[in-house]
Amino acid sequence: MVELTTDLESQPVSMSTSVENVEQVIRALIYTTCYNVLDGVTITIRKLEREILAAGGSVCIVTTSSGSSKNTNLVEEHENRTVIFMDNSLPIPFQTDPNDPTLSYHLGISLSKNVQEQMDAFQPNIIHITAPDFTSLHIHNYARKRQIPLMGTYHSNIPAYMLFVPGMSWLKPVLEMLFRHIYNFLLRLYVPTPFIRNMLTDEQSLDQVTEIGVWGRGVDLEKFKPENRSEKFRAKLNIDKDCPVVLYVGRLVPEKRPDIVANVVKRLTAQNVKFHCAIVGAGQSENLVSNLPNTTLLGWLSGDQLTEAYASSDIFLFPSSVETFGNVTLEAAASGLPLVVESKCSGHLVNHGENGYACTAGSLDEFYQGTLELCKDAEKAKAFSKKSLEISSKLEQSKVVQTMLENYHGVRKDFYEKFGGNHYRRDEAYRHEGSFKMGMDPRPFGWLMVEWVVIIAITSVNKLLAFVAWMNSRDSASNDTSEENDDIEAQSLLPGDGTVSTDEEEARPGILCNLLIAVGDSSLTAKFVMLIIGFFMFISRMISIVRRGVAKRVFSNAFSSIEHRMDAAFNANFVKRKD
Repeated sequence: MVELTTDLESQPVSMSTSVENVEQVIRALIYTTCYNVLDGVTITIRKLEREILAAGGSVCIVTTSSGSSKNTNLVEEHENRTVIFMDNSLPIPFQTDPNDPTLSYHLGISLSKNVQEQMDAFQPNIIHITAPDFTSLHIHNYARKRQIPLMGTYHSNIPAYMLFVPGMSWLKPVLEMLFRHIYNFLLRLYVPTPFIRNMLTDEQSLDQVTEIGVWGRGVDLEKFKPENRSEKFRAKLNIDKDCPVVLYVGRLVPEKRPDIVANVVKRLTAQNVKFHCAIVGAGQSENLVSNLPNTTLLGWLSGDQLTEAYASSDIFLFPSSVETFGNVTLEAAASGLPLVVESKCSGHLVNHGENGYACTAGSLDEFYQGTLELCKDAEKAKAFSKKSLEISSKLEQSKVVQTMLENYHGVRKDFYEKFGGNHYRRDEAYRHEGSFKMGMDPRPFGWLMVEWVVIIAITSVNKLLAFVAWMNSRDSASNDTSEENDDIEAQSLLPGDGTVSTDEEEARPGILCNLLIAVGDSSLTAKFVMLIIGFFMFISRMISIVRRGVAKRVFSNAFSSIEHRMDAAFNANFVKRKD
């Protein structure tokens, strides 16, 4: 095997290829940021783990310490399964559930020497990234130094989430630019649907920086099925046998649009429609649905309780417009439910007018009309139910998940046969005007500055939020002592029947807050921030050029030898070697 050095830091780079044993048993290292927070991403990864182990392969999960440790071994312990917890991460502000701290999402920062040693001990032959964060770039460098095939899967449209956080719209184009840099170094990026592939191609031109494939999602048809329907479930909620149950399953956060669910429930109630709404999930927007009429909040459910809730309902309402696939929509379809969902994100699971309604994103009227029609027409709901079962039967879990094992082998084959087992060859193949706009180093100087600023900002916000929570707890404690007297005094000041509307109870943002939100949502803010990042990138490139020029003068013989060997390696025929 030929070893060469690409720079003065003496990183070994194998320029030879390994076409033998490309089809060897998979040893997949999967980086997912918040493995122990159960959501669509981590549930999908757990399905993949089981298929890898069933096929005789090995899997290593690298993740942060977020979530509940009870969730670590939901996939049964196995001698070929390893979970490595990173020792460097930060809680993400506003991505927490105040009622359950274990649902807090973390941002990965870096890989410590100890974590890298554990990764080395696992000896992966393919690396799979599920989250484009700071740690993912450290994993890029880890894979490139050891010449291990590197690919990724696209699970969340994170930049679009920023549109639902007041004052944070400026972050959307910034994150798209940063994520583009991260994806630029992957051999292949798998997205869940053709719609997402077309969106990333048309809107962000990601096909210029990496190959984009489609890997769908599957459902366990033995687990999610109509036979799980339970009249005891309905009786426990005091729901009549012939009363339609409208079900929502998911996190209660702004981007999932629980406000649309609340609007539908209020309008159905106002029209005296017979129905009951069951909500499975929790989150920071729980206040939007906690006091709705004809509504029961069930919190998070899992296992038999979750499958029973699906099958015992009659209509699935899911207005989220940021889904990349819609796992819960597929589970609902497999349970025999008609679907009322957003047209682009979950619409691939709906034949409009046959098994449900694919509604325009954010359209209050369309979601209401679709739900109303199914509540009032039991025969139509029954016909839609049969069609949902037919569609979901084609997406049986094991068949879909097994295709990722084939994808692993395909990525490995391309890495060794097309690029000679060398990431730098692959970079050259994608080197053109539309790619590597932030440079061909995964973590350039400018990126280090961005990391530093973001880490300081997150740390400061977390401390501020902790201080606010502490102040609120003090205020709450002091208010408890005079609560009864305050209530009596307040009642005497109320007009009429002494009731206060929900809108009046909610705190209204002040003038300064509204101003900051307006600035944050301005396109000029995004352009200004991107200009600053571009400046850092320019400085980074200049420093790189100067450093290389100075180094070439001082170490001219070394550089001459390095460049000669690299030219020879790039132009020589590949030499087969054994792994």
